[in-house]
Amino acid sequence: MIKRLLLSISLTLALSPLTLFADASDDYRSGINAFKTKDYSQAIQFFLSAKNIAEKEGTNTASLSEKLDYNLGSSYYKAQRYSESASHFNRLTNSSQWSAMAHYNLGLIAEKTHQPSQAAQHFTLAYQNASSEKIKKLAALKLQQQESLNTSYQAWRGIISAAVGHDSNIALFPDNNTHKQQSDKYLEAWASAENYLRGNYNNGLHINISAFKRHYMDNSDYNFTGFDVAISREKQHTTWHSSSTLTTAAYFTEGDISSKILALAFEAERPYRDINLHLGNETQYTLGQSSYDYITGWSNETAAFLSYDSSQYSIKTGYQLTVNNRKDLPIEDDFYSYSPTQHDYFLHINYRINPQLWLQLESQYSVSHYNDSNKIVDSDGNTHSEKRRDKKISHIVRANYSHGNQWLSFVEYSNNNKRSNMDYYAYHRWQLSIGIEKTF
Repeated sequence: MIKRLLLSISLTLALSPLTLFADASDDYRSGINAFKTKDYSQAIQFFLSAKNIAEKEGTNTASLSEKLDYNLGSSYYKAQRYSESASHFNRLTNSSQWSAMAHYNLGLIAEKTHQPSQAAQHFTLAYQNASSEKIKKLAALKLQQQESLNTSYQAWRGIISAAVGHDSNIALFPDNNTHKQQSDKYLEAWASAENYLRGNYNNGLHINISAFKRHYMDNSDYNFTGFDVAISREKQHTTWHSSSTLTTAAYFTEGDISSKILALAFEAERPYRDINLHLGNETQYTLGQSSYDYITGWSNETAAFLSYDSSQYSIKTGYQLTVNNRKDLPIEDDFYSYSPTQHDYFLHINYRINPQLWLQLESQYSVSHYNDSNKIVDSDGNTHSEKRRDKKISHIVRANYSHGNQWLSFVEYSNNNKRSNMDYYAYHRWQLSIGIEKTF
């Protein structure tokens, strides 16, 4: 039986006496003493030893296991080992005795790891599950603090980025093309800004505006510019966070508008222990202009992915299905399909080497099957018909270095290797960029 919980904004230990074999009991008391003297690494070792002895002797009851998980979670938190701390607290979220405190402490971890949505979810669950008025008050205070911060913060936030780079195949010429693949150097700029028009992350209306420009040094025909505006309705539910987003965009190639886009997306995410589940669907209508008329039509993207975040690294992996119904491209007696059904499998990893330096790796495997057969009439009047099937492997590796004052520099390398049953569509392309970013 727990005699007392010392509750405060920071984490505390379960200090109740335990019925253990002598060695385990000694280690447990030594762990508490080490925690009190702020020797958190030693406290972890003592609590792990107590847990191992209890398991070996067969005395590790559910009640004892929960107390040790709580103390280990507290010690790992104080040692700033947030991933390991969350792992122990997540084991307690279904415990009638510990659920409220576990969710409260998971909220603290989410705050430390800059995950406000998860923090709000855990503090909400702590409030709902608490039998103690003190825990309720602590959770309510945290929710009020988040509400106050989100409501009072009305300044725009954003990123500005500029880079120079090299593109090995600007026209995506196939590997077997008789002409030499065109490479070129480029200048690139990107900017994005966001704010809440009203409310906040828990219940608000959000706007994001972004623009992108790439200028090739020798081949201006491939210059590209894009603008988009997205307005989202965001809502925090008990365990889920949802958003509904309307996006309008315009893209320019060679200085002329190439396409206009209107899209409606629905997304939802929720934490499950130390894993986050993300679900999304976006329906999009594209209006192709002039020579890009063949891409006019509808598309729908459905995605599901899992993510894991810690203070040192994060991982995201998932799947996306894209279905297209475009106008396609008839040329006299020939016909070319531009309406693929595409399957994407992806993996993203961020790894922080130290507070200034971190690495990013993105890999994606795509399989596309086109809805209709390409039909080509040869000089003898014979029609050749075949459905196009593509496979593409893409990788991006990026290193970021923070210079402080919200400035960072980066080096990014990307590689795309596309194969097709129709050689004309197969190509290889790599790009290398060096740039700087400023957040505000």
